[in-house]
Amino acid sequence: MWLTKNVLFKGVVNGCIINKLRFCPVRRYSPHRPSSTFSEEEETVIIDTINKCEAGDFARFDIKEGQLRRLLAQRNKNGGFRDFNDILMTQDIPSLVKFCKSILRGGKVIRNSKSNTPKSIVIPPIADANRSVIKTVLGLHVWSDSVSWALLEPEGQITQWDHEKFDNLYKINVVSLVDLIADLTLRLPCADACVMEADRYTSLAKLKPTVYHMHLLRQQIIAMIMSGIRMKKSIAGKSLSTTFYLMQARSPAKIFNLNLGNETVSAGSLIQKIIKDHQVMYLPHLPPVVINPGIVERYNSYDAALREQMHSVLLLTLAFYNQIYVKSNIKDELTSTELVI
Repeated sequence: MWLTKNVLFKGVVNGCIINKLRFCPVRRYSPHRPSSTFSEEEETVIIDTINKCEAGDFARFDIKEGQLRRLLAQRNKNGGFRDFNDILMTQDIPSLVKFCKSILRGGKVIRNSKSNTPKSIVIPPIADANRSVIKTVLGLHVWSDSVSWALLEPEGQITQWDHEKFDNLYKINVVSLVDLIADLTLRLPCADACVMEADRYTSLAKLKPTVYHMHLLRQQIIAMIMSGIRMKKSIAGKSLSTTFYLMQARSPAKIFNLNLGNETVSAGSLIQKIIKDHQVMYLPHLPPVVINPGIVERYNSYDAALREQMHSVLLLTLAFYNQIYVKSNIKDELTSTELVI
């Protein structure tokens, strides 16, 4: 009698295992039965490779350490493998098939989950054709109850940098919301490219109801603004429509070294250096950034919390502009160098 995991067997009759409740056919093992997985030529190659390889050579094949020890012990004991079925004694069938396929391939497949191509922090990546035509950049940041924006003109001129707050945004109906955002969109400047920062939320299902409602409201406002900007430029008869981009969440803060754990520290000192010295810390290749005195005066009149929101949109705009300006100028410099050489 044989006691297995689930079945008590009583005997074997004509190649079948008989039980009171059920029977199942059993294929008898024959050492002379040819392999159905590999051809005779492949089996010859496998046996020849195993017999000739040194212990260290097996590292390039797909075989575990314990299985390799059994394989080498069996090979040393018998003075080498003469038949493919002899290898079956050293490991289970799935492992053997994996091992033999790696021999036939010339080595195991190494899967590298990390791509060698650096991931772009701008979504979608800026195409070279678009890079050459983007002269003006509009940075937008939609908050829960307000919108901040900054317009960067050629040669580093900040000609608009402002903020608008909405009262009782959660209480107004959809029609009133559309009218409110349409009025704002008409006052927003046109630009060759518009950039926003992607949301930090990775799973909307985990958001609390109040946060989820705020997220949906923000998405509505963003969609209205994007649609309004594109329509306004089309009505104005502009040949090229605005291209919209997203920068990865928290990437501007990372560029300007403002991330502290999960928090973002104040960018006040960075902004003051831009206002007074026209220099952008951490982006040394950018040209001097000049902000109109009237804009600076209005910025200084706002409270600290509102100024922090304005910091975010200005740094977002400059971080995006850096992606365009630096790569374009490096390409021009390389081309000029090649011409000189």
